[in-house]
Formats: sequence, structure tokens, C-alpha cells
Amino acid sequence: MNKKKFIVLDTETANSVDQPLPYDAGWAVIDRDGNIYETRSYVVAEIYLGCKDTMKTAYYADKLPQYEKDLKEGKRELKSIWTIRKQLLADMKKYCTNKVGAYNMNFDKRALNNDIRYISKSWLRWFFPYGTEFFCIWNIACQVLMARPSYIKFAEENGFISDK
Repeated sequence: MNKKKFIVLDTETANSVDQPLPYDAGWAVIDRDGNIYETRSYVVAEIYLGCKDTMKTAYYADKLPQYEKDLKEGKRELKSIWTIRKQLLADMKKYCTNKVGAYNMNFDKRALNNDIRYISKSWLRWFFPYGTEFFCIWNIACQVLMARPSYIKFAEENGFISDK
């Protein structure tokens, strides 16, 4: 039987938290058992190369030399946002999925939308196709894992309790 697959993605961004612009986007196509069918790791050329001042605001700005090394070694690919989006859509089609998740899905979705809007000068407003179903791994963890008695006991025993 064919297992249902989904995409888990992550971005690294520059600019502000309110207007993040991804310079790094990657994903894996996986199933519920954790089998990995495909992985992608891209550096967004328009931001990474075209926005040098903005790149100084990157959360991981101190790791930018590692990006140069990764690009030279072929661990990441330098591509335009258009090529990255085209590949994501092709992977969604190839693996018959419209489900995309991330650890903080709202942030990553907003960031990728910002990139496509910024780079296209708002000609295109949405990175993901209509009908994409999104899920947030952080939200799932909070709802499922943190409600378990074993987790609550662990948190209490180790002083991992806060007002939130």
C-alpha cells in the first residue's frame, strides 16, 4: 500500500521577525513512519546575493561562512526563488501531497510569501498553491506531548515549569 506523504520544511531568514525574508529554504518529503523520500536544501539567490545589507540582519549571520562552504561542497544549491518554488510544486505533485508542515508553520509560510512578494514586486503573492494544507509541528507537540502525564511529571521533576 502506498503510504501518504507530506513535506516538512524550514527556512532561515534575514530582515525582521515581522517581515522575514528567507535566504535558506529546505524540505524533506516523508511519511508518518519517518521514511525520507526526498530532501532539498537551497540558498535563495535573490536574498543571499542581492540583499547584502539585509543579510547582516540574519539570525544566523555568524554562520554565513558555512553557507559558502556548503555551496562549494554541493551540500546546498544556490537557486532563484522561482526555481525553488517550482521544485516544491514538482515534489508535491510527484509525491501526491498537498500537506506541508514546519516547526513554526505560520512563520515559515509568512516568510516564503514575503520572499515571493518582495522578489516579484507583488506580481505573485503566495508561495504555496491554493489548497495546500498546513500543519504546525510546534502546535502538535504542545497539544499532544505536553498533555501527557509522563511529560508533565518529567517537567515537574526537572524544574521545567513556567507561567506559560
